[in-house]
Parts: sequence; structure tokens; C-alpha cells
Amino acid sequence: MWTAGWLSYSGQFYPCSCWEHDEWTRKNLSVESNEAEEKGWVRLWGVGEIPEFSSERRLSEWQRETMTRMGFTIGDDL
Repeated sequence: MWTAGWLSYSGQFYPCSCWEHDEWTRKNLSVESNEAEEKGWVRLWGVGEIPEFSSERRLSEWQRETMTRMGFTIGDDL
């Protein structure tokens, strides 16, 4: 089942509440959310039943595999 959280570059999923991404990165990574994203982390969340994510970088093979298992549809351009 899909949930909100962070996805590391290696494809490890770390759940958090949908509105607690910023607090999670400060507490667990000791960085701000934008810094985590710059380092390759992907923020996952959803509106209703539609999973969404943010990434300014190309996804790693491991991130793609995990996100596919979680039900995300990923375009070829990421």
C-alpha cells in the first residue's frame, strides 16, 4: 500500500505523514528538504488515491524499481 514519505537514492523507503516531510529531513538527515532532494532523495505524497512525487533529477534504477512496486507511473524522461 502506498504512503507518504521519502525515497533514498538506493531505493529505501522512509514513511512519514503527508505534511511532515520537512520535519522528517531535519530530524533524520539533519538537512532541509531541498538539500535532501539535491542529494537525490525523492519526496513522495498523494492527493486522494493519486500518488505524486517530486524530483529535479533523474531517478536511480533502485528508486524506479521501488516506485513501480508502490504503484507509481513513471515517465521515460525521469
